[in-house]
Amino acid sequence: MSVGYGFTSVDTIELPDIAKGLYIPDDCSLAFHLGFKNRVFWYAINCREDMYHVYAIPKRRGGKRLIHAPNPMMKTLLRQAHYKILVPIQEELGEHVTAYRKGHSTKDAVSQHIPKCEVCDAMEKGKTAKNHKCPRRGTYINMDLQDFFPNTRRSWIRNYFKEAGYSHFVAGLIAQLLTVNMPNPRYGTKFERPEERKNLSGVPQGSPASGAICNIVADWKLDKNILAYMEELNQRHNLTDPEWRWKYTRYSDDLAFTCGKNLPKKAKEDIAKKLVQICNQSGYRVNKRKTRITNTFYRKQLLGIVFNVHPNVTKDEYLSLRALIHNCLVQGFDTQYRRAGKESEGELITWLTGKVNYIQQINPDRGARLAHELKVALKVKEEDDTNEQNPDAKTG
Repeated sequence: MSVGYGFTSVDTIELPDIAKGLYIPDDCSLAFHLGFKNRVFWYAINCREDMYHVYAIPKRRGGKRLIHAPNPMMKTLLRQAHYKILVPIQEELGEHVTAYRKGHSTKDAVSQHIPKCEVCDAMEKGKTAKNHKCPRRGTYINMDLQDFFPNTRRSWIRNYFKEAGYSHFVAGLIAQLLTVNMPNPRYGTKFERPEERKNLSGVPQGSPASGAICNIVADWKLDKNILAYMEELNQRHNLTDPEWRWKYTRYSDDLAFTCGKNLPKKAKEDIAKKLVQICNQSGYRVNKRKTRITNTFYRKQLLGIVFNVHPNVTKDEYLSLRALIHNCLVQGFDTQYRRAGKESEGELITWLTGKVNYIQQINPDRGARLAHELKVALKVKEEDDTNEQNPDAKTG
């Protein structure tokens, strides 16, 4: 823009169409968009390593998971980045991405792998149709990505935003804000030799923006290649019916592949090897110990949900939870919270309430029975607490 005494001329530029019209040209605009002063934003960028409380928690199958808990100021900044930058991008992702998104759940991920079958759906409850071609008796492959959050590197995030249209400077600032330096997962948290002190810049577990940015980067680097391979398999096997075609979903680091056609064992293994190769070429590593190839005769399970016919919880999980609620009713919550691994009655009640609500979403019938039994147990507890506080009320 140039301004003179007697005239004014304006030169217009065409802004890139990125992130639903969001264009951030410099650091001041980025800080303003996130609701922070520029000097405060730069302080968070330069001192971000000191704004996390780092601790380790044990994994279920051994080992430790490194958690980075941000302090209040950093948490607010990351939440702003999540809602104002990452959420609009996540809304454009496909239905195969089901984690860390509003309106998506584990049930949505599992339901995509349950094809419709007119014969099976017409059968009465408890009976199984035989001697017919059923797409539910096909192929199922499940894989797990290793160190999903730490392996999402700063350079990947910067390159994604650069490809989206941001400048190298702004893309680098966003990548710095969303990552921290951490030990290389290949060597753990302890180093034996100085040459092994290789720090990686990865996404921290514990940040409110970590799930969204890992989703976005994984869709950009990995999912598009897998979806292309799924389409290639559909053409190779001549699968045109939507109920028989290959389907792919990713819930965070959990990859699931299903097909209505029950392929031979050698074909399944070759497909699994090709999928591992695609993951490696994309920069991710597959945890081979968690890879499962299931055929018709085995129970299909994904994200803790059984989906051979319809989404359901495992029978063992349902019976153990029902037994725990029954013991709370008969013996009291104060005798059961330690057995359940909880620290207090209140923690046990909160956990049971959340667990029952989750089962109601997966299987409404079983969830309703558990909810009724839990309601009765809580009512008995409330009456017992009232009688202990007012002994005369019971005698009167």
